[in-house]
Amino acid sequence: MRWRAGVWLVLFCLGLPAVAAESKQQRLHALSQARTQFARAHGMSAAEVDALTGEVLLNGEAWVKGGVGVVNRKIFIEVDAPVNAARINGVRWQGAPISQTQVLMTDGDAILKDPAQPNIDMRKAVLLIFTPQEVRFVRLYDHHGARYLRPAERARVAAARACQTQATKGQSCPSP
Repeated sequence: MRWRAGVWLVLFCLGLPAVAAESKQQRLHALSQARTQFARAHGMSAAEVDALTGEVLLNGEAWVKGGVGVVNRKIFIEVDAPVNAARINGVRWQGAPISQTQVLMTDGDAILKDPAQPNIDMRKAVLLIFTPQEVRFVRLYDHHGARYLRPAERARVAAARACQTQATKGQSCPSP
């Protein structure tokens, strides 16, 4: 019995280099085929699948700790501040009140001042989008994004989730 496990381990390890040697182009092609199959199986157009994929990738809700959201080692968002604010490489940037939407682009060292003359390293670019309900970020360098809910929106979402939990138990929700 023991030798069989050893044989399987060797065979498994021998198969790893073939998987690792698969090129990025091959993986992209396989993903494209899977995407097409998914669209057909669910009666969706390519645009609908793109929208769904974008929603999954960019609508991930990140957790706020102490009123702060982490984007990377150099960028922190002050989600609970009364104004749109972030700490970029230790320096506080402050914008308009949270009732106003603002967009900010940074590389973790500087803030983009003029799109016509970029003063930031676009290979490390991060987009911050401040709205009254949430702050989103998109790290262009690794294609990752998420959102941090503002305090009022977190409270609204928590109440809605609590109501859903009560409904699954057959209890009614208090009216707002």
